[in-house]
Amino acid sequence: MTQLLGTILRGLRSRALLSVGSVVLAALALGSAVLGPIFSEAVTNSYVVTRLQEAPAASTGLARVFTPDGPLEPKVAMERAIAESDARNKGPWGEPTATLESEEYSALRGAVAFWSRDDVCAGLVIEGRCPSAPGEVLMLAKDVEKTGAKVGRPLEMNIFEPSEIGDRFPRSPLARVTVVGS
Repeated sequence: MTQLLGTILRGLRSRALLSVGSVVLAALALGSAVLGPIFSEAVTNSYVVTRLQEAPAASTGLARVFTPDGPLEPKVAMERAIAESDARNKGPWGEPTATLESEEYSALRGAVAFWSRDDVCAGLVIEGRCPSAPGEVLMLAKDVEKTGAKVGRPLEMNIFEPSEIGDRFPRSPLARVTVVGS
């Protein structure tokens, strides 16, 4: 008789757990049906998505690379690149922006390239300020950390280089730059 009573109690306990589990799963299903669209909207309006929407076209849109046939003044190179890009635009593109990019140089124990654009700070969150004079640079925060640079202080470019880098790239024409922001 004791064994029969134990079997009955285990069966009732199993039924109760199954019923409670079914109720919890039903509640989760209803909750996800209600919260799903709210969660989806929250993700759509998240920080990352809004930052991408505000990002400049060079980061998120159509980008074309124009390499001049020979040496040109930067202003002339920019004008030609924009004219060539406009000639190819077929669609609802925004106003083109030109970014000048130098060749790669051996500097800071690696390879570096200098980029220049008129509205460089337009879509960025910056610590410090935007470059406004020759020899001033804006660096990625990770690069500032990696190189040990300090915002507002000069940074030596032509420091010791590993032979793998120094043999492949010319030395930087700028021996020193001032990091004004990151």
